[in-house]
Amino acid sequence: MSNIKIKYDENGYIVDAFDSSIEIDGNYIIVDSSIWGEYSKYSKDDLKIEDANIIILNGADKKLDIIKIKAKALKYLADTGWYVERLNDPSSGKAIPEDVLAKRVEARELINTLEAELEGVK
Repeated sequence: MSNIKIKYDENGYIVDAFDSSIEIDGNYIIVDSSIWGEYSKYSKDDLKIEDANIIILNGADKKLDIIKIKAKALKYLADTGWYVERLNDPSSGKAIPEDVLAKRVEARELINTLEAELEGVK
Protein backbone atom coordinates (compact mmCIF):
# COMPACT_ATOMS: atom_id res chain seq x y z
CA MET A 1 0.00 0.00 0.00
CA SER A 2 1.11 3.52 -0.69
CA ASN A 3 0.62 6.63 1.38
CA ILE A 4 -0.84 10.00 0.48
CA LYS A 5 0.12 13.40 1.92
CA ILE A 6 -2.91 15.56 2.59
CA LYS A 7 -1.98 19.24 2.70
CA TYR A 8 -4.28 21.57 4.62
CA ASP A 9 -4.41 25.29 5.39
CA GLU A 10 -4.26 27.05 8.76
CA ASN A 11 -8.03 26.54 9.21
CA GLY A 12 -7.84 22.80 8.58
CA TYR A 13 -9.35 22.85 5.09
CA ILE A 14 -7.77 20.47 2.61
CA VAL A 15 -5.71 22.15 -0.09
CA ASP A 16 -4.56 19.12 -2.06
CA ALA A 17 -3.43 15.49 -1.92
CA PHE A 18 -0.01 14.29 -3.08
CA ASP A 19 1.97 11.09 -3.38
CA SER A 20 3.84 10.72 -0.08
CA SER A 21 7.22 10.84 -1.84
CA ILE A 22 6.64 14.47 -2.91
CA GLU A 23 8.16 17.09 -0.63
CA ILE A 24 5.68 19.80 0.37
CA ASP A 25 5.79 22.76 2.72
CA GLY A 26 3.17 23.59 5.31
CA ASN A 27 0.69 21.51 7.26
CA TYR A 28 0.04 17.95 6.16
CA ILE A 29 -0.89 14.52 7.40
CA ILE A 30 0.01 11.19 5.84
CA VAL A 31 -2.71 8.59 5.30
CA ASP A 32 -2.88 5.20 3.63
CA SER A 33 -4.09 5.55 0.03
CA SER A 34 -6.96 3.10 0.67
CA ILE A 35 -8.25 5.36 3.45
CA TRP A 36 -7.96 8.45 1.26
CA GLY A 37 -9.89 6.58 -1.44
CA GLU A 38 -12.93 6.57 0.82
CA TYR A 39 -12.80 10.36 1.07
CA SER A 40 -11.95 11.10 -2.56
CA LYS A 41 -15.64 11.08 -3.51
CA TYR A 42 -16.09 14.31 -1.55
CA SER A 43 -15.16 17.80 -2.64
CA LYS A 44 -12.14 19.21 -0.78
CA ASP A 45 -14.52 21.87 0.57
CA ASP A 46 -16.48 19.14 2.37
CA LEU A 47 -13.49 17.81 4.30
CA LYS A 48 -11.42 19.24 7.12
CA ILE A 49 -8.44 18.09 9.17
CA GLU A 50 -8.91 18.19 12.93
CA ASP A 51 -6.41 16.65 15.36
CA ALA A 52 -4.78 14.71 12.49
CA ASN A 53 -8.13 13.19 11.49
CA ILE A 54 -10.14 13.74 8.32
CA ILE A 55 -13.58 15.10 9.18
CA ILE A 56 -16.56 15.07 6.79
CA LEU A 57 -18.37 18.37 7.25
CA ASN A 58 -22.14 18.55 7.85
CA GLY A 59 -24.19 18.33 4.69
CA ALA A 60 -21.48 16.65 2.61
CA ASP A 61 -23.33 13.33 2.32
CA LYS A 62 -26.54 15.09 1.33
CA LYS A 63 -24.66 17.10 -1.30
CA LEU A 64 -23.17 13.89 -2.66
CA ASP A 65 -26.62 12.27 -2.88
CA ILE A 66 -28.05 15.31 -4.70
CA ILE A 67 -25.15 15.33 -7.15
CA LYS A 68 -25.66 11.61 -7.93
CA ILE A 69 -29.39 12.05 -8.60
CA LYS A 70 -28.74 15.14 -10.71
CA ALA A 71 -26.14 13.22 -12.73
CA LYS A 72 -28.73 10.53 -13.55
CA ALA A 73 -31.21 13.17 -14.76
CA LEU A 74 -28.53 14.86 -16.86
CA LYS A 75 -27.57 11.49 -18.34
CA TYR A 76 -31.19 10.86 -19.33
CA LEU A 77 -31.30 14.21 -21.12
CA ALA A 78 -28.04 13.42 -22.90
CA ASP A 79 -29.17 9.91 -23.83
CA THR A 80 -32.45 11.18 -25.31
CA GLY A 81 -31.05 14.30 -26.93
CA TRP A 82 -30.98 12.58 -30.29
CA TYR A 83 -34.79 12.71 -30.35
CA VAL A 84 -34.58 16.50 -30.30
CA GLU A 85 -31.98 16.46 -33.06
CA ARG A 86 -34.20 14.15 -35.13
CA LEU A 87 -37.19 16.45 -34.57
CA ASN A 88 -35.17 19.44 -35.80
CA ASP A 89 -34.15 17.57 -38.95
CA PRO A 90 -36.74 18.47 -41.62
CA SER A 91 -36.05 15.26 -43.53
CA SER A 92 -36.91 12.89 -40.66
CA GLY A 93 -40.56 13.82 -40.19
CA LYS A 94 -40.62 12.02 -36.83
CA ALA A 95 -41.85 13.51 -33.58
CA ILE A 96 -40.46 12.89 -30.12
CA PRO A 97 -42.47 10.13 -28.39
CA GLU A 98 -44.81 11.51 -25.73
CA ASP A 99 -43.29 9.41 -22.93
CA VAL A 100 -39.80 10.69 -23.77
CA LEU A 101 -41.06 14.30 -23.86
CA ALA A 102 -42.73 13.85 -20.46
CA LYS A 103 -39.65 12.25 -18.91
CA ARG A 104 -37.40 14.99 -20.33
CA VAL A 105 -39.64 17.63 -18.73
CA GLU A 106 -39.52 15.71 -15.44
CA ALA A 107 -35.72 15.46 -15.67
CA ARG A 108 -35.36 19.22 -16.23
CA GLU A 109 -37.71 20.00 -13.32
CA LEU A 110 -35.80 17.57 -11.10
CA ILE A 111 -32.48 19.17 -12.05
CA ASN A 112 -33.84 22.64 -11.20
CA THR A 113 -35.15 21.40 -7.84
CA LEU A 114 -31.87 19.65 -7.02
CA GLU A 115 -29.82 22.73 -7.92
CA ALA A 116 -31.93 24.77 -5.50
CA GLU A 117 -31.43 22.09 -2.80
CA LEU A 118 -27.71 22.02 -3.48
CA GLU A 119 -27.52 25.78 -2.92
CA GLY A 120 -29.24 25.24 0.43
CA VAL A 121 -26.63 22.79 1.73
CA LYS A 122 -23.52 24.74 0.66
